[in-house]
Amino acid sequence: MKDDEIDYSDIPPLTDAFFDRAVLRSPTMVHKEKKGSWWTMARKEKGSWWTLLSFFGLFLALFVIASFIDSMAFSLSLTNRDGGQLVWPLAVLMKILTWTWSNVAFLAILASLIGEYGRVASSRSATLNYRGATARGFFVFLAALGSQLVVTGNIPTQEPQGAYFRIAGFVALSGFMAGYSPRYFRGLLEKLFADDTSASGLQSSLNHETKHKKLI
Repeated sequence: MKDDEIDYSDIPPLTDAFFDRAVLRSPTMVHKEKKGSWWTMARKEKGSWWTLLSFFGLFLALFVIASFIDSMAFSLSLTNRDGGQLVWPLAVLMKILTWTWSNVAFLAILASLIGEYGRVASSRSATLNYRGATARGFFVFLAALGSQLVVTGNIPTQEPQGAYFRIAGFVALSGFMAGYSPRYFRGLLEKLFADDTSASGLQSSLNHETKHKKLI
């Protein structure tokens, strides 16, 4: 076949300018480039590994602290403080770390951040979104807190150990799923607000029907 017989209707002909810019790449060169890019990427992600490990450490430390230390042991009173009590600022800190619901709030956010790292690790095109993961984890905590208020009507000063394990386990799992799979989070939002959407749609249709009757 000669050059005049080639059909260029779909693909334009390659000019000399194209061949001037072309670079010869052998399979060996491609392998070296991939190896170098992997090593460069691993070095760049070294800081991310340390951040992920710190999230794991904080999560386990908070879980262990709330499991074995009773928050009722720390008094926040400024006047009646026994000699065995910690200084007030330290007592406030320990109260925050050991009280069930403040502890669970930290666990939900940390679990969501760990899930965010898992999402990025499973997809090369994804990027870390700390703010989004933090917001999703805090929403999971608010959903658990709201459910507690709806079911029991109050927030106890201290949950029993068995109840803490159930609450912490559920919130941590939900937080991790919200960070790992934003689709799971969107599905949760749709389920929570489905009734409100249908109710608003029903109300708008009723209003439209009422206006139509008035016109008739």
